[in-house]
Amino acid sequence: MISINVLPDNLKEKLRKEKETRKILQLSFSLIFAMVVLSGTLFAVQIALNIERSGEREANMHSQNRPSINVEQDGKLLQDLDMESQKLVKIGAEIPHWPKVFKKISEVCPEGLKISSLKGEGEHVKIAGFSKTREALLNFQDSLRKEGFQVPDSLNNLVSPSDINFNLEMDVDKGYLYDQ
Repeated sequence: MISINVLPDNLKEKLRKEKETRKILQLSFSLIFAMVVLSGTLFAVQIALNIERSGEREANMHSQNRPSINVEQDGKLLQDLDMESQKLVKIGAEIPHWPKVFKKISEVCPEGLKISSLKGEGEHVKIAGFSKTREALLNFQDSLRKEGFQVPDSLNNLVSPSDINFNLEMDVDKGYLYDQ
């Protein structure tokens, strides 16, 4: 069976306008509903924040009504705190600053020389490593001297021109070691 649309043009136009009007109204109601939900949410947040704010205000009022700590107690507390901080500064000054020393040693280490062990004890440093050439080891010794380390002359007696395993012991200046 064949179905033919036999509605007149003016009726078709009227139906189309009604359909468009329904869609516009549906969209308008959806937007209004969304605005109502959003307004309700914002109102609930505002109420919650006002409750929290009034609670803070009451807590501040209670803390202001509390009697203040005696001025003498405050002064004693500050003196104790100052004494403890001075003790910490003194202890900090007595601790050797080995990272500074080890960093400087690794910075002056020339190419061809590998440090396998660094050990600091008191004001004494022990370095163990491997050098491909005698010249690299002597350059390392000279660089350490230029940086203020007290390196012994024992490395100058080496006769091997290459592949040298070495152990170097030296003293570090107190001012350099404890200078923060």
